[in-house]
Amino acid sequence: VIIEQYISKKKYSYGAEVFVKNGKIVFFSFYDQLFDCQSPNQYVPYAECWPSSIPKQVEVKILSTIQKICDLLNIFTGIFNVECRQSLDGQIYLMELSPRAGGNRLAEMIRDAMGSDIIKAEIQKAIGWSNIHISPPMCNGCYAIYVLHTSKGGKFGGVKISDDFYIHHVMSETYYINHGDIVGTFQGANNAIGTLFLRFDDRTQLDKMFNNINKFVNIIIN
Repeated sequence: VIIEQYISKKKYSYGAEVFVKNGKIVFFSFYDQLFDCQSPNQYVPYAECWPSSIPKQVEVKILSTIQKICDLLNIFTGIFNVECRQSLDGQIYLMELSPRAGGNRLAEMIRDAMGSDIIKAEIQKAIGWSNIHISPPMCNGCYAIYVLHTSKGGKFGGVKISDDFYIHHVMSETYYINHGDIVGTFQGANNAIGTLFLRFDDRTQLDKMFNNINKFVNIIIN
């Protein structure tokens, strides 16, 4: 049994999208997860960032564990979403391995920003396609999915994004609700207002922006 709140993590929790073909891992994309300490549920990520800061030796160990699971369960082909964490004492915890793509449009970001279409590969698997091909992800800069959310419920009045931030960093924006809709506090992913696909020149720039994200992206709740 793993109780997440009792694992004293290092700087980030990690996630990954993994694709298995003929029983072997042929694709993986790790990312860092960010959590909002002001949120009523501090275990729901509000952002995912690429490339991950996960140490190489930790990455190798996690992939080895996933491969062992595939071998034991006779998993042949398909997509998996992974959540994991390294504690302060160095122990690695594999918290979730789900036979699906991750939420927050992770597969879409990996396709749009890094050129790897795991959605297409999963469809090919579903229809019995024998020649499934998936290319490794290529990060030209740093990317992030920002899940628009609020710690105060009320009537949604829109999202105001600063012009400079929008021009230089926003790849695309998607909203799940309309102006005037009632929005709840960020208890879970189902309370998301929408998502922003973002690009940055490097990790220093990404971290600086996210440390002050409310200066650039303002969610209006009436």
